[in-house]
Amino acid sequence: MTTAWLEQLARYAAPLDFPAGVTLHPQGAPVRELYAVKSGLVKLTCLNDNGDQTILGLRATGYLSGGTAAALGDVSLAATVTATACELLRLPVPRFLNLLRNDLTFAWQWQQMQSLDNQCQQRLTIALRCFDAEQRFEHSLWHLAVTQGLGTENVKIQLPVPHQEFAELMDVTPAYLARCITRLEKKGKLRRDRGWLVVPSLDQLWRVRHWPVRDPGAADRKQGNTGDGGCFLI
Repeated sequence: MTTAWLEQLARYAAPLDFPAGVTLHPQGAPVRELYAVKSGLVKLTCLNDNGDQTILGLRATGYLSGGTAAALGDVSLAATVTATACELLRLPVPRFLNLLRNDLTFAWQWQQMQSLDNQCQQRLTIALRCFDAEQRFEHSLWHLAVTQGLGTENVKIQLPVPHQEFAELMDVTPAYLARCITRLEKKGKLRRDRGWLVVPSLDQLWRVRHWPVRDPGAADRKQGNTGDGGCFLI
């Protein structure tokens, strides 16, 4: 699904490379261009009145930043910032709106990607309200391993963002996340090895068993696609 979507976008959008730390869409600003993630990660952030920044989520390959705001004619509710070096596809808003109105294939593919993103947000809400921090962390590790095709035994995982930002995603303090990792080490569910988190067996990790997991397949995985429409974690 993600590969087909990116191939469709590539017919109309210009490829660009960005380093980490570039703001693609400022919070509260009109959207004039859209950016689709071809590789890398972007983060959604929000500033409060005191200037404190909170990370709201991560998005990966396939995510189209600014699409909802452009379709509604609204400003961007949150900022979109490159979390890593990224290869993006840039699409002007007028061209995007024209495609939505006149190209049924494009409109249907975008609707599918939007549905996956909405499901991702629902999962995050459910996880924050129904599961404890350690469960959320275990499920996130499991999700990272499965969607990236890392195997099931002695799986080496790196957190996709710095420890502090990952803690924000889990809605805990960095110190509490460190304690979660230590507890999982004591339980034998993971170990640390030169910056990696190594999971001896994915079956030992807690996860929400009834949630669908979309294996991206070989073609998508080769390009770094998660299979969840650019959603990352939970």
